[in-house]
Amino acid sequence: MKSNGNIDKVSFDHTFVYSDTTVRARHGKVWTPAETQSLRKELRLGATLKQICESLERPAVGVLTKAVSHSYLERDIEADKYYYTDLTLSSPEHLDKTADADLESPEYFINPINEKGTEMSSIEIKHVTLINGVDITKLSDDQIFDTIAKLEQSIESLDRLKHRPKALERRIESLKTQIKTLVDFSDSRDAAID
Repeated sequence: MKSNGNIDKVSFDHTFVYSDTTVRARHGKVWTPAETQSLRKELRLGATLKQICESLERPAVGVLTKAVSHSYLERDIEADKYYYTDLTLSSPEHLDKTADADLESPEYFINPINEKGTEMSSIEIKHVTLINGVDITKLSDDQIFDTIAKLEQSIESLDRLKHRPKALERRIESLKTQIKTLVDFSDSRDAAID
């Protein structure tokens, strides 16, 4: 457990992400509301990352990214750790399995509850760009530059390969697109400052 003031954070074992090489049926497909609901439910029930991946037929990276983007898990990049959030009832050992009743109810989606616990009359929808599960607007310039440097190193490494299957070419193009996204974001942030 990691202590943050008076609150103990309970870590979520994400190490399966390093060995997950299985291509699953839902890889790369848009998440449905039902899948997102199942992800939250499985986290609340204390499922492992591997169990969630198999259940949702999703890769580990996708599951972790979705869990962070919906605040079901919190990521500490520096420590390379993930933690349960209040939305996942802290940890598997503190779970009240009857608390999932709200997930089964259509009212959960019709009458969303805001962070203060009051019913909302409208919802806010916003597009967020995530870099390894972190909102890009929260990254410093140095973190963005480091990410660009790592992507460029990956491209250089792949460019040295003598045999160039189509998948390799697609991967290199994907890395270049990621770099362009980072550069465009950095430039737009600089333009906003000027």
